[in-house]
Amino acid sequence: MKLKKKIMNFWQIEKLKEELANETISQRNLFFYYLLLGILISSLLIPNFNPYEDFQAVRLPWIEWKITSIVYLLGIYFSYKANKGNLGKNFIDRIVSLEIVLNIRYLIFLFLPLTIVWVIFFDGGIYSDSVQLFNSIVFDVVVTMRTIFCMKDVSNQI
Repeated sequence: MKLKKKIMNFWQIEKLKEELANETISQRNLFFYYLLLGILISSLLIPNFNPYEDFQAVRLPWIEWKITSIVYLLGIYFSYKANKGNLGKNFIDRIVSLEIVLNIRYLIFLFLPLTIVWVIFFDGGIYSDSVQLFNSIVFDVVVTMRTIFCMKDVSNQI
């Protein structure tokens, strides 16, 4: 006898609230809710969206948006896998908590020093935009990788 998989509730908020209150919602569905939130957020952050602009003028913000969106969405996926996928527990609680703490930490100890170096040596120069792009990508990759590793550590402690 096969078990019927529960599908996500997009329209039945009462059923979703009941699943959340009774802790019967699957980790897979929580993953998909969070992934959809990540897709929504990254789509809302499209830089300088104006189809009539010359794309050469806004090339680096577009590159930054694409790379950081891909890194973030892959980070959600690999964090879900590090949390043992559908067999894991408290995916949303864990990833949100870890991301908040790690973002604060790396804003202070990585992004701020990189920004200070940029201001002192590169601001207004020919490499200014490239260094800003590098700083942003390095920050996003480091936070994402640390989130995945921390998620794996947390799920292995149980």
